[in-house]
Amino acid sequence: MTGGISLGQTSPCVNVFAAGEAAAYKMFEVIEQKPKIDAYDDRGIVLEDIRDEIELKDVYFTYPARPEVQIFSGFTLHVLSGKTAALVGQRGSGKSNVMILKLEK
Repeated sequence: MTGGISLGQTSPCVNVFAAGEAAAYKMFEVIEQKPKIDAYDDRGIVLEDIRDEIELKDVYFTYPARPEVQIFSGFTLHVLSGKTAALVGQRGSGKSNVMILKLEK
């Protein structure tokens, strides 16, 4: 009788273990994926000496899907050659667009 009661009390734990096993399976699937780009491949064009400043002056920007939300309103950025800068902000705040603006110039 004690054994039957103990088995009955384990049923909620079995569900949790099954959910954990399913989550672990998905996690290991992601970990074992082979990326399309090999970061250690040394073939291709190697750029020798790049020295360029990044300067954006008075940039105004809205996303076409959200024209009522102003992302940049007179945004100015100047990064000297050889210096490191980080753009930090929430999703949709225009961080990637700063690089696109520079590449299109």
